[in-house]
Amino acid sequence: VNPKKKIMVLMTDGNNTARLDTSAQAEGDYNAPPHIYQFSEQEQEDGVEPVQANADTAALCETIKDEGTELYTIAFQVTNPVTLNLLQDCASTGRHYFNSTSNEELVQTFADISGGLGGDIRLMK
Repeated sequence: VNPKKKIMVLMTDGNNTARLDTSAQAEGDYNAPPHIYQFSEQEQEDGVEPVQANADTAALCETIKDEGTELYTIAFQVTNPVTLNLLQDCASTGRHYFNSTSNEELVQTFADISGGLGGDIRLMK
């Protein structure tokens, strides 16, 4: 009997453009913390450094892994070294990190991940 494993795949095609807003104001406005604050197009064009967004992502990755979920990360056509390093650090191990630069590599990445899981796979939201 195979034990059940929890697997998560985190994939991005760019930089962080949102961060968690856990302020009292956000809680009051949305009646449910945390709220996702989306950087505006102008902020993105101005190059707003997503330092807090990256810190939030790193913390979430650590929580996910600490709770026993295997975390795969995929960078799809990402060129920003900060984002690439974040995804490498988020992955459970070096073998759980993939940098796919083309559609063909992305298809192969998912084939590699699913092939490595073996057995019956059940997808859940």
